[in-house]
Amino acid sequence: NKVGMAGVEAEDMKRVDGWRIHASRRSLATVNPIRNFVQGAEMVPHPEKSTIRLDVGDPCVYGNLRVDNSVVEQLVEIARSSENNGYTLSNGRMDARQAVAEYFSLELVSGSDDGGVRNNKLNKEDVLLFVGASGALEAAIGAMCNEGDNILVPRPGFPLFQTLAEGMGVECRFYDLDPRRGWEIDLEGVEKLVDDRTAAWVINNPSNPCGSCFSREHLERIVSKAENVRVPIIADEIYHGMVFSATEFVPLASVNQTVPMLVIGGISKQFVVPGWRLGWILIYDVEERFRAAEVRRGLQQLSTRMLLPCSLIQALLPWLLQERRTPGTAVSAAVQSLMSDLEQNADLVNQCLATARGIRCIPPQGAMYMMLELDCAALCVTDDIDFTRKLYASESVYVLPGSCFGASNFVRIVITPDAPRLEEACRRIVAFTLARK
Repeated sequence: NKVGMAGVEAEDMKRVDGWRIHASRRSLATVNPIRNFVQGAEMVPHPEKSTIRLDVGDPCVYGNLRVDNSVVEQLVEIARSSENNGYTLSNGRMDARQAVAEYFSLELVSGSDDGGVRNNKLNKEDVLLFVGASGALEAAIGAMCNEGDNILVPRPGFPLFQTLAEGMGVECRFYDLDPRRGWEIDLEGVEKLVDDRTAAWVINNPSNPCGSCFSREHLERIVSKAENVRVPIIADEIYHGMVFSATEFVPLASVNQTVPMLVIGGISKQFVVPGWRLGWILIYDVEERFRAAEVRRGLQQLSTRMLLPCSLIQALLPWLLQERRTPGTAVSAAVQSLMSDLEQNADLVNQCLATARGIRCIPPQGAMYMMLELDCAALCVTDDIDFTRKLYASESVYVLPGSCFGASNFVRIVITPDAPRLEEACRRIVAFTLARK
């Protein structure tokens, strides 16, 4: 017998050809809006135009952005040594965790009455390594939330927050980012979302999908609000330091003295190695509230049930971070070159789409993305999904509808392709908008 899965509740799946087999409710309820759209959308490109994909947040797609060769050579030497082929500790190699701790260590003004300085330097016990920043996010949410709790997530925002949380029975409550104010958070709206089951506030800075970066003053207001509502923060800073020349990146922990905070990071974006899958959690907890609530213990125990990051990449990490923070090294220069290329690409898109009808570019300040606001009436489309389908059918340019991120009537594009390809994509987008009547 052939049994279709669609629309069938897991508890009703008693038998398949007599076998005690069924899909779990958790698996069938898992939804990732980006992957579902990209993998499930039945869209056909123009048959005579080559496809240009501006949808995939992978800097390696077109080959113009690459990890520096010195990194590859170092990794080859590590592999040849045959000294790093075994398992590591569940929370990561000690030398790798210490390297991360030293790289991100901070000394913060305590704000105490005596005006002293509170030492908030990290040590290896404040760092856990995971399989990518996504694995770190899953562990952070899993360590802080029970089924029935809720977390605060940005809108627009990276949909994996919702995918991971709802898979654990955790409700997502969405706070708004204001495109007219550089995608700053509506902080008054945040306070209205908090109740006794609010377990964490997720902050993503720099932002995917917006490409925005919060000012120091806005970060200080975020921390103040978290202190007022007594909600710990999960700070997704996978794009740590990836900002353009006119923008200052301020780590959230650097303006924080008392709010318990888990900071998510990794090597995937700035080193152009998303497939190497190494991320981390940094625990900032001066007041020891995470320890008292056993969140530290929970993270450690969760690390024992997850896959470890590749031992070779862990072994590379101390060298990689040392090279990154040392001026004049090939690694440091490569990151600077990457950000210069991305900034030039962002400027190129702004210039090329200036003549488009019904599209407003919102200039990014960093990361790898740009949001385009649509005037659907002027474009004769019903919404951002309709725009995406018709653009692809007419011009073979693939963008992501903002609905994937909770932003209707926007689309997100990546700014990672080489300049000629990006310019051609923009030319086609302009032609499409001008032809819409």
